[in-house]
Amino acid sequence: MVALARAANVIVAVDDSSNVQQLSEIASAAGAELGVIVEINVGQDRCGVDGDGGVELARQIAASPGLRFDGLMGYEGHIVAERDYETRKTEAEKSMAVLLGAADQIRIEGIEVKVVSASGTGTYSITGRVDGVTELQCGSYIFMDGDYVDVFDDFAPALSVLATVVSRQREDLAVADLGLKSISIDRGFADVLSPTGATIIGHSEEHTKIELSSEAARALKVGDKVRVRPRHGDTTINLHEYYFGVRNGRLEAAIPIPGRGKFR
Repeated sequence: MVALARAANVIVAVDDSSNVQQLSEIASAAGAELGVIVEINVGQDRCGVDGDGGVELARQIAASPGLRFDGLMGYEGHIVAERDYETRKTEAEKSMAVLLGAADQIRIEGIEVKVVSASGTGTYSITGRVDGVTELQCGSYIFMDGDYVDVFDDFAPALSVLATVVSRQREDLAVADLGLKSISIDRGFADVLSPTGATIIGHSEEHTKIELSSEAARALKVGDKVRVRPRHGDTTINLHEYYFGVRNGRLEAAIPIPGRGKFR
């Protein structure tokens, strides 16, 4: 990371003073400068200090060799998938009030807050209209998985997984080569896009059972293709080596996914 900071503007999010000290020691020893933002807990209760804790960390960062205090981030991830728009809007605005309140406290101390970063795909149109927010962290909009499709239709879905039928022993059931090694189910079974009238009813490591309720679906044969939309794009993408870009029914590109499988 320090090596990368010599060629790029690297910004690190922190919520712990010991982490600030570690970053300072490493960056200053390497003669590099790291941008640092403080993560504020705005309601997700995952990472982040309470609003009042942002001031102390900002002071520490601003005084630490090798570090540059850039601002704050707060992710309202607990509300991005809320189906009801008014509830989503109300809760997102509450979260932003916490984040902007923390920014105001830091500015009172005479410390500049250049970056106020927030939002996910589900709240982009809400958080993006809040004065004082400078950056949106949306990601899933690029693909719009099945879970987000149920939230809104602002963006067109672009991600699917193509499977092959490997067994047809019952009229109302097909088995495809789409197991848990190929698709995630942390947000439910994928939606079958084609053929219509097909519903996933179970997964194992290498196989998926698909219930067939229409004439078109029951026409499936071994070797035929089934296209599905995963409910959660992020965790499904991490299982694959490539995106295959298709336009007008033709394969145009095989795009590597270099960031997957990096847990060590």
